Amino acid sequence: MKCFYLFITLILLVFTGCSSIYSVKDFPSKEELYNSFNNFAKDKKLDIKFKGDSTITVNDGAVIMNDTLFALGYSLDKKYGRAALSGIEKINYTSSDYKSAVLTLNNGKVIKADEITVANDTMEYSVTRKIPAQTKVGVISALKEASYKNHWLGIPPRFFMGTATGFVVGLSIASAYNDNTQSGQNKADEYIISFPFLGAVIGIVWGWIDGYTYVYKFNQ
Repeated sequence: MKCFYLFITLILLVFTGCSSIYSVKDFPSKEELYNSFNNFAKDKKLDIKFKGDSTITVNDGAVIMNDTLFALGYSLDKKYGRAALSGIEKINYTSSDYKSAVLTLNNGKVIKADEITVANDTMEYSVTRKIPAQTKVGVISALKEASYKNHWLGIPPRFFMGTATGFVVGLSIASAYNDNTQSGQNKADEYIISFPFLGAVIGIVWGWIDGYTYVYKFNQ
């Protein structure tokens, strides 16, 4: 009976979601909550839920400014340049076709160059940079929460719980099959070995799917 209760407990632990939840009550002020969120949310894929339970996904992070949530995105700025080969101190190529390189000029300036061509002792190249852009999502008073799921962090606890659950299940079934004969003992050993392995695999898969979720609640 003890094994049965332990088995039920482990099963519940395996299927219980893992998360960290932050709200205003966890910080000295709402400004501190906003600062924590801004530091956390850079470059992350976030699910933003409104009070009416509608949801949007932000792919490149978000920031809170003046009680308003903005989604962060990027636009590409591409410019072309040229430099005399005599003015380049070092060329570190970053592609096998010699079309991309990190250039160090004689004046110390470092350039990440693409689309490189060389003619008449002159190198021509392009430089592409990402420019941050902001799009208004909504005022904080209209939002419910923002969440981010880390799939990798969901694996370790589910792996251990799945392995432990598999061991309990295997041990329970093995005790039923072990009739003190050699064949019964062999069968029991198979269950004791196979079920922890099966539980570990299930735990890994389930942990990846369910992940570990960070939740920021803005109006609680």
